[in-house]
Amino acid sequence: MADKDVTIAQLVVQIDLLRSHVFSLEQTNDQLQHEVRRLHEENQRLHDQIARLKKNSSNSSKPPSSDIVKPKKKGTPRRKGKRKIGGQQGHPRQERIPLGPDDIDAIRFHVLAAEQVQDLIPLDDWCILQQVELVKKLYRVTEHRARKYLDPRNGRIVIAPLPAAVKAAGLVGPKLSALAAYQKGDCHMSYTTIQRFWDEVLGIPISRGQLANVVQKVSAAFETPYDELREALVEQPHLGVDESGHKDCGDKLWTWCFRAPEFTVFHIDPSRGSDVLKAVLTEAFGGILGSDYFSAYRKYMVDCRVLLQFCWAHLIRYIRFLAGHTDKSLQVWGNKLLPWVRQLFETWHRAESMTASGFRGRWTGFDAGFSKRSGGRRNGRRPKTSPNGFVALRRTTTFAS
Repeated sequence: MADKDVTIAQLVVQIDLLRSHVFSLEQTNDQLQHEVRRLHEENQRLHDQIARLKKNSSNSSKPPSSDIVKPKKKGTPRRKGKRKIGGQQGHPRQERIPLGPDDIDAIRFHVLAAEQVQDLIPLDDWCILQQVELVKKLYRVTEHRARKYLDPRNGRIVIAPLPAAVKAAGLVGPKLSALAAYQKGDCHMSYTTIQRFWDEVLGIPISRGQLANVVQKVSAAFETPYDELREALVEQPHLGVDESGHKDCGDKLWTWCFRAPEFTVFHIDPSRGSDVLKAVLTEAFGGILGSDYFSAYRKYMVDCRVLLQFCWAHLIRYIRFLAGHTDKSLQVWGNKLLPWVRQLFETWHRAESMTASGFRGRWTGFDAGFSKRSGGRRNGRRPKTSPNGFVALRRTTTFAS
């Protein structure tokens, strides 16, 4: 009986030791699992960081200026020495088109002296050199005189009215006003630089304040045609839209660009949201809107049921980024999509040599192929895009007869 009690006591001690050991192992296991999770998260973070560092202007929306080092193209032979000035071998010759007869103000003939001609026979053919030169006075001054009349009954002076257009223009006429606006707007010249140009080149002394008034007059004259073009945006069959941020006196603003087939409208707004699209294009826009994948365009598409054609240049960059991703599954997916995109654009560029039915058949296959290769669903839901992601390419394509 005593031996049995001893054995039991020894077993109890061993059980306690084993329990203590198991508890220690459980703690160690918890610590190791925590460490594994930490390392896994750090590994994922490093992979994402590597992927971000690999982004450049060729595989993302980043501008070329953000590329710190632009790698050299593979297989391109290095040029030895400097390139020669002038036309390059293999390039077509470029020559200036001569000015027409209506643009020529004077013709001067040059012939040999009588003692130089001797037995030479003059031909009705000339070696022509056209020379353009500034004239001494580059502008015309018109003095408008309105006669004054005296009313003998009350001694009041009556002045004949000037034409409304002349009175509105003032010192600077319409064409000269357009020049000032062009220099300020398109050439980005300061008022001081414009003042120097007018004084030293044109010979017209004018103050910066008066130049500012001239530019403001031109801006006001643009208001009506600008409103007409903005209203015409709603009726366009397709528009390209983009926005770019900038600061003005410290305030963040966005310049929106609406590109129609025949004209372009710019709109400056403090907002980058979909409300700008609703204000400019209204909710009744019935054409195709071409844009990048920015959220404002997607919200406008959903809220107003607008057909959107996402930018293929952006999509191709994203696919290239996926093809070079460290995640193997994303890499395989990107490499599957790239050849398909090449085939799509090869077909589109050959559209003029194809019949409409032949092109339509190929295009239907591409549409279905994209849905298949892109997975068709994301997080179990169908992406909120237009039913046909290729509608703009197809509708703007001409075919062989």
